[in-house]
Amino acid sequence: MLRRLALSTLSLVVLVATAALILYPRLVLQLVNRGDLPFFALSIEDYAQALAEGVWWPRWSASIAQGLGSPTFVYYPPLYFVSAALARAGLGDTWLAIRVLDLLASVAIGLVGWAFSRAARFGYRPALLVAVVCMVSPFQIRTLLEVSGLPWNFAYPFGLALFCATLYPGCNARRAFVVWLATLLLTSTHLLMAFMCLLCLPVGLLVHAAQRSAWREIFVKGLACCAGFAAAAFAWLPAMSLNAYRNVAGYVQDVDWHAGFAMPFWNVQRYGIRWAYFQWGVAAVLLLNMVLLLYAMWRLRDVLSAPRWRFSLGMLACAGVALLFASQLTLPLWLASETLRSVQYAYRFFAVASLVVALLTGYLGVRSYVTLGWSGPTLALSAAIAANGLLLAATVVNFAHGTPTTYSAIIPADLAQRSAVRAFLPAAAGNFGWQSYLQQGGLSGECARQGLTCTTELRSTHRAAWHVSAQRDSVVVLPLLAFPAWSVSVNGNPTTASTDARTGLVTVALDKGDSRIAVRWDHLPQERLSLYVSLAGVVLPLLVLMGWAAKRRAAPDRATLRPHTGGAGFATGHTVKDES
Repeated sequence: MLRRLALSTLSLVVLVATAALILYPRLVLQLVNRGDLPFFALSIEDYAQALAEGVWWPRWSASIAQGLGSPTFVYYPPLYFVSAALARAGLGDTWLAIRVLDLLASVAIGLVGWAFSRAARFGYRPALLVAVVCMVSPFQIRTLLEVSGLPWNFAYPFGLALFCATLYPGCNARRAFVVWLATLLLTSTHLLMAFMCLLCLPVGLLVHAAQRSAWREIFVKGLACCAGFAAAAFAWLPAMSLNAYRNVAGYVQDVDWHAGFAMPFWNVQRYGIRWAYFQWGVAAVLLLNMVLLLYAMWRLRDVLSAPRWRFSLGMLACAGVALLFASQLTLPLWLASETLRSVQYAYRFFAVASLVVALLTGYLGVRSYVTLGWSGPTLALSAAIAANGLLLAATVVNFAHGTPTTYSAIIPADLAQRSAVRAFLPAAAGNFGWQSYLQQGGLSGECARQGLTCTTELRSTHRAAWHVSAQRDSVVVLPLLAFPAWSVSVNGNPTTASTDARTGLVTVALDKGDSRIAVRWDHLPQERLSLYVSLAGVVLPLLVLMGWAAKRRAAPDRATLRPHTGGAGFATGHTVKDES
């Protein structure tokens, strides 16, 4: 027992050290590229402030657009922001909280690979090798360092866990719970990542469907995945149903998605290339990995058991579909589907392919070495790992010696400009007319032009109140971007607010005399419905699990879904020798 604990602790220390080494320029040197970092930093502070005010479900980011606000948290799932806000509260610093979560996300990727390998009966050292290989992901690290896609980076371990738990043969209550939980956490962190994973995952399951005895297992895992998605309805249902109130033009139409395909071969001169590193560098390494994996799997076809072969083929199929979506071969689908274009750039499907390929390379590499030694498959997979490692090393070194700045140099200097990106604003504010309102003095200028006396009584993240004295009937433009969830009252009486067409701000008609305008966020029906769906996604699986447990007590020999591999859970087939 003590030996197990010591080896597990040592494995964790190695994973933390590996993540710290990979992220050294960001963690220690504190170098950053602007990317989306100012926006996310401001959003984290707004989320933390809302929690401090007692708002249990923050929806409005009050500091965006120079204090006019944005429904950021209606469209961004909350898990990352909750974690960052709590880390900020404990550490007392936003930038430190961001870096700690960056480190934890990378370590979590390794932990998923380690837990999967241990459940597959790898020894401690082979499992640790697989875990480190999973962390060597040039696409993930480059996206974090260059773009600062913080919630996206936080979602990677949940996506990897979903693929491992769903595609590895065998199923029992514990496995079904892991599938449910991974789906819930993934969808509650990043909707696009969840969309890409769930789009590619069924292809891997089709490989298992070729065996009739696996149908029941696939059915159970599919139900667990659907239940997890339902449990995350609080994250996706409002975002999808309220999409018309988001500035879609700033999110999709301002982005030339034609320029984002991997290894483009058609219309390159017309649309150009968005990011050569991803579209050529990462694409080439991933394609090389796929070819080497195919070669290794072919050579290992007589060594791997049928279940392991199907698992490997299913994982490879998922990676292949992700690469297919990233290429111009699927251009007709991109032209036809607005949902697919919401991914913005096709190379973002590398997020799926890179995770799956890394884990499969490590998994088969260990299998090949244990069974065949330094044979052709082992050397091929070692070359794949080396290619990933070299590209990652080049990425980190190039970033450290490139032109990044420091966090203190861009925060808060770039916040006003960066937080005004059109994609982060309500639909009515997409034309930036509100900037002229601010340039003319905001509410003070508005009141001075109309001869009004205005006083701000309350301004918090989800509530505001103003006192206005008017000599005649007036219409006042408030310093608040319009959104359907705002409930407005004048002198305690609910009133209908309008949206100023020029600025996208809330306007209120006032009678002559003194008036108190109060505004508060009132959750929309779509938001309330999402909570009920989420509750059902939690309660119904719990009831099924309780029934399963009762059945197990009544008939232990029939309680567990028997995997078509002859084993239970992840543990199937032979054990890789524990050489630790």
